[in-house]
Amino acid sequence: MSGRVGDLTPQQQEALARFRENLQDLLPILPNADDYFLLRWLRARNFDLQKSEDMLRRTQVPPAHLLSPCPESLAHGVPEATRPGQHCHMAAP
Repeated sequence: MSGRVGDLTPQQQEALARFRENLQDLLPILPNADDYFLLRWLRARNFDLQKSEDMLRRTQVPPAHLLSPCPESLAHGVPEATRPGQHCHMAAP
């Protein structure tokens, strides 16, 4: 079996179900949480659940400081959180 949607062994189907269950806290912020997306991570680590989860969490969860309010937006009264890839641009003192 190829490890792709529609071509999974029973063990791979079980691994996908457990992987999805383990990632419940992360699924809402993933760019895509369908089987195609999740299977990419499982195939990359030969369906090793722990390695797949570790890799996904390292690459998909933005650091906490990127999700905290930007001081410059707070100075303007706009409590806006930065998003991954955005940075606070503060003027030099």
